[in-house]
Parts: sequence; C-alpha cells; structure tokens
Amino acid sequence: MHLFHKSRMAAGILFLSALFLPNLSFSSYAASEIQVVLEGNYVEGKVNDPVTKSTRTAYIYNGNPELTLRSGDGAISSAELITYSNEYVEGADCGVRNRIVKKSVPLNTDIKLLPEEYFQTAQGNGSLYDFANRCFVLRVYRDSGDSSYEDYYFGIVDGNMYQEMQKNAAERAAEKAALPSIRRKICTCRSSTARPRKTIA
Repeated sequence: MHLFHKSRMAAGILFLSALFLPNLSFSSYAASEIQVVLEGNYVEGKVNDPVTKSTRTAYIYNGNPELTLRSGDGAISSAELITYSNEYVEGADCGVRNRIVKKSVPLNTDIKLLPEEYFQTAQGNGSLYDFANRCFVLRVYRDSGDSSYEDYYFGIVDGNMYQEMQKNAAERAAEKAALPSIRRKICTCRSSTARPRKTIA
C-alpha cells in the first residue's frame, strides 16, 4: 500500500510541503496495491494516540482531510474503510476508539475523512480541534475478509495552530537543508588546521 500527495498549493507552500511529504511504502496485498492519495494542504507532524498511549506520525489538516484511493494496477474496484476517533476517557488515564463511519468506497473517487455532518457538529462544539486529547484514524482494509489493514493517523487543528505548525515545519526544513553545508565547513576547517607532518632525522 502506498501513500501519495497531490499538491494544489502555491509556489511558496509547494516548497514547504515538498520537504515534509510522506514517503511511505507499505506492503501490497493479493496481486495489486491500494494507493492512498492525500489531497490539499497538510503538515506532517505528530499526534497523541490515547488508545495506544503513544505518539504517532500523522497528517495535520486545517479542515476535513480529503483523499483518493487508487488501485496500483487497476485490479481492485473498491476498498473497505473505517474512520475512528481515538480520544481520552474523561477523568481517566485511558483512551477509547470510537467508530465514526464504516463504508465501502469505489476507487478513484475523492472522499473526505469525516462525514460532513460529523465534521460540522464537532467544529461547532469545539471538540474537532481538541488536538492534544484526540486523533483520527483511517483504517484501510486490504482484503474483503477484514483481516489485514493499514492505519493512517490524522490531526485537525484550527487556523492559528496550523499556521504555527507550518512555520515550525519551514524552520526545521531550513535547518535540515543547511546541515550538509555546515558539515562540509567543519570538515574543511579541520583539514586546514591539521598538524604538519613531523620528520624525525
């Protein structure tokens, strides 16, 4: 299973996203593969998963995440999906996995992670942006027997936090891009200050 990104961003944001696009490759099933194509703008980051009590790499959106499922060789026509909300139980140090929707989706069709009614309700009561205490999980089944699947983690934040995450991502990208030149300078410096060879008569 593969995860791809389809960019619709302006030139400046394109540069940022290109540095933080997932480059993930998952095992195939049967004679084909399902490709998960992320649409729109997102930042790759981390979310807390209350169910597993671990930090997960996730795709952070400001809005309802959009994606497309494709078949690697065209042999598959649909896929089974479940979207969960993993969140902490109030007053307890444990998490619960709440199923939001389970459905069969035709491939090559644009879909949204969350049903629109759920998204609007959660946005209205503020629970949608409870980033520290919940995350969303897309489970994509590889076979009709519901025995093999891949989980993809998502976070949804408000506009201010999303802009801050973009800024932090850009800073990390700039620091990472500068590392090779810094290392070259250090190596050059060490080479130029090396002690001269000592000759013993």
